[in-house]
Formats: sequence, C-alpha cells, structure tokens
Amino acid sequence: MTVRTALPAVPGPGPPGGCPGPSSSCMVTRRRGVTALLVAAIAAAGLLPAAARQASGALRGKPVMDIVVLLRPEAAERARRGAASAFQAALAPYGGVARPQHPTVADPLLSRYFIVSGVPSDRQDAVVAALLKADGVEAAYVQPTPALP
Repeated sequence: MTVRTALPAVPGPGPPGGCPGPSSSCMVTRRRGVTALLVAAIAAAGLLPAAARQASGALRGKPVMDIVVLLRPEAAERARRGAASAFQAALAPYGGVARPQHPTVADPLLSRYFIVSGVPSDRQDAVVAALLKADGVEAAYVQPTPALP
C-alpha cells in the first residue's frame, strides 16, 4: 500500500502557482529540500549514528564530527551513573553532550568509551585539549570521518 502525502512548501525554483507535476524538476528540488530538513532535525536530536550525522552536517554545509573519550575505570563508572565528575566539568563550557559509546555492553574496557557530540567544529580541538587535562580521562580524540580505503 502506498501512502501519498502533500509535501510542505520548501523554497526552490518553480512557478509562482506551484510545480506543474510530481516529476517536474521543481518538485524534485522541493523533495530534496524536505529530506535535508528532516535529516538535519533528526541529527540535531542525536538520533542518528555518527556517519549519518556527518552526512547531515554536510547537507547543512557544516562538518559534524564526534569526539571519542576513553575514561579510567572509576571515572567511567561515575559518568555512567550520572554523577558529577571532572570529565563533565571539562565539557560544560563547550556545551557538548556525552553518552556511552557502547551503552548495552558489560565489557569492562568497552564500557569506558564515551562519545561527545554537539560541539561546534571550530572548537573541537579546544575540547579535546580540555578533556585530556581533566582528571579521569585517559584519551580523547576527534573521530575521523569514515572513508573507504
């Protein structure tokens, strides 16, 4: 069963009265605009994996990359419980949001990895430097953009 719905008006080329038909070039442009808006909204809500967030950032003209952080065992346990820590304090001035990279894994090593997102790309190096100085942080780096070998 196919469900067809009307697309909202999205700025783009086309005659003032609207597009002449569903396969016209102005209708295709409008569909792409709506898709870009939806992907951007979903990415902003943190509901996409890293590769998809990077692609959605490219649609908006902004590079979007995550910061990977490896915490020491005691700091990771505090962070998973939501307790205040030097790790969280180092993130606060930059507005980054940290979440476990492997939330459902019980492995003691993998449970120490966290992903920080929501940091503007021009401030990521400063965030990494601040995290590396924080007590309980063993390693931090900007996750590279996925690419084919």
